[in-house]
Amino acid sequence: MMDMPAPPVRHQQLIVTIYGLYGRSSGDALPVSVLISMLGDLGYDAPGVRSSVSRLKAKGVLKSVRLDGVAKYELSDTVIDVFREGDRRIFAADRSTELEAWVLAVFSVPESMRNRRHQLRSELSGLGFGSVASGVWIAPAESLNRPVSGLHRGVSSSLWTSSGATICLRAPCPRRWPNGGI
Repeated sequence: MMDMPAPPVRHQQLIVTIYGLYGRSSGDALPVSVLISMLGDLGYDAPGVRSSVSRLKAKGVLKSVRLDGVAKYELSDTVIDVFREGDRRIFAADRSTELEAWVLAVFSVPESMRNRRHQLRSELSGLGFGSVASGVWIAPAESLNRPVSGLHRGVSSSLWTSSGATICLRAPCPRRWPNGGI
């Protein structure tokens, strides 16, 4: 028997992907044995799959259900809402044009606040921003007018203040550089 190289994708990422592709409708719950079989074909071990399912359940990503006497797992309602919002953005028929307004978010968060920086990046990504460079993100201004639901809470989607620096994600900004002062 040939040794398989270590899989490059984490168990949890692949499990969420499987549910995103095949387990989004009501009644699309999967037993752990099916996940173990599917991931086993890709070189993932059964204990790792079980552990990942347990962690995803603890995080509120998956919820357990009993169907026909069999314990199964399905996506939580919150995650389904996040997937639907992503689908709406990704597969929307309307696209931005070069004539539309854009919003630029520029920030610097110190290393001592790394977890807040991660939260901010997650929030910006959830709002439809894309990273241009380290600490520089851009999005169509229209993206700030949509309701956003997401897993990353705790960072205001309208204003972030850190070490005296203000990042404004909605116009008008409360603080601005004077035009002649730069």
